[in-house]
Amino acid sequence: PVQEQLVHEEILPVEQPQEELLEETEPDEQDYEPIYEEEESDLFSDIEDEDFLDIESKKKKGGLIVALICILAVLVIGIVGGYFAYTKWWLPKQYDDSVQSAKAAYSQTTADDVASAGMPENYSVKFATLYKQNPDVIGWLKVEGLGIDTPVVTAVRHSAGYYKSHLFGGENNPYGTPYIEYAYDTGANINPNLVVYGNNTGDGKAFSKLESLLTADGLGKVKSLTTDSALFGEEKWSIISVMLAKADGGDYNFADNFKELDSDARTDAIKNAVQASKVDTGLTVEDISRVELTDAFITLVTPYSQDDSK
Repeated sequence: PVQEQLVHEEILPVEQPQEELLEETEPDEQDYEPIYEEEESDLFSDIEDEDFLDIESKKKKGGLIVALICILAVLVIGIVGGYFAYTKWWLPKQYDDSVQSAKAAYSQTTADDVASAGMPENYSVKFATLYKQNPDVIGWLKVEGLGIDTPVVTAVRHSAGYYKSHLFGGENNPYGTPYIEYAYDTGANINPNLVVYGNNTGDGKAFSKLESLLTADGLGKVKSLTTDSALFGEEKWSIISVMLAKADGGDYNFADNFKELDSDARTDAIKNAVQASKVDTGLTVEDISRVELTDAFITLVTPYSQDDSK
């Protein structure tokens, strides 16, 4: 009985309160450390940060490239625009201004200009102001109907190359100034065939419009061809030939010094020139036969735009 009661009491289960069981089975939220979740979160965070930085870097690089392209485009447009403004506007304007300035000086010579010009004694006084501006001046050439109205110079003091690229006032300009290649004075040094060279700029300025004379319509536009020489005064010329020729000769050598030719040789040279003309100038064989040693000629020369002829 006592022993049995003790045994019986020992095997009886001891019941714990429900609250104590819950406290033992449920961990404290503050002590719980979700290690794997934090590691996973840090991993994705690093990836997202790297992607974000990469995207931002690409955006910056893209913006820089666009900015550089825009700057380059502006520079190209500026350079191209500046080139066209310089070649298509400024250079032609500079040429026109130079010719107009020379024309004003040519027509407004004063007594003071004559006294101070220091011209050769045999020069016409009307060239005094022009001579002060440029002592290479030898006269004035005008082809009415073609717009050629320009001073003519001698290239002896400088060079032919100089006046191919310089205006009457000395400005560097591809329109140049019509010139002769030899000295211009009285006496035996004068070539009866005065050869005047000028540039063909292809825009109707300088000697460009001489090329239009290769057609009958172009020739018909010429109302007169006159020169005013500082030595010989005003003269009017008749066109006897419009041809294409090589600078080194051919059927007609436009650089022939006619003073070295006798009457027959000069007649042959003029006959060859007339026969080589691309248009009918109205000159007849009878007219050619009347050429005399005292006759003078002027040959206007400019490059031909289609080949190396002049």
